[in-house]
Amino acid sequence: MQRYHFSTVLLLLAALAGCGGDSGDPSEVLSPGDLPEGNLMFGIDHVMTTQGVRSVLLAADTAFEQLSGKRLDMRGVHLTFFDETGAESGTLTSRAALYTPDTGSFIARDSVVLITQSPKGTRVLETEELYYDVNSEEMWSDSTWVMDDAGSISRGRSFRSDVKGDSWTATGLITEDITTGDSGPTF
Repeated sequence: MQRYHFSTVLLLLAALAGCGGDSGDPSEVLSPGDLPEGNLMFGIDHVMTTQGVRSVLLAADTAFEQLSGKRLDMRGVHLTFFDETGAESGTLTSRAALYTPDTGSFIARDSVVLITQSPKGTRVLETEELYYDVNSEEMWSDSTWVMDDAGSISRGRSFRSDVKGDSWTATGLITEDITTGDSGPTF
């Protein structure tokens, strides 16, 4: 006898509830075998650590467990970053993300917004895909990005940075200071 996860049964019941009716159209009935393996979770909170110290608090509206818990496919994602003293140092939001706890690999996708502080003030970076390696504390994107660093607007094709934003490498960099109209790189 095959066993099914409770969440699989709930998905099947929801699918079946939407089928049929008085429309006269044929309905497709899904069996539990048609649904992906794994658990569907709601209201996720997870603490990421670097060398045993809390570095990130991950929250997501929903998560689908893949590969027997080795990867989480999440929606409605919110990360809160902490510095080595435990103070909040930034946030990241995205519509979707993949997280692999074993390797510390985190990929944020779809409307990614990273907010941190720089020596100038608040820094807001926007892109469609952002990679974060928990172990090396590096972030990068191979997608176009825009960053507002307290009025200095930078755009590029890709970048790589440490989590603090102290060390940057960027390709296709264009920068303009909207407060003065000056152009040129700021990092």
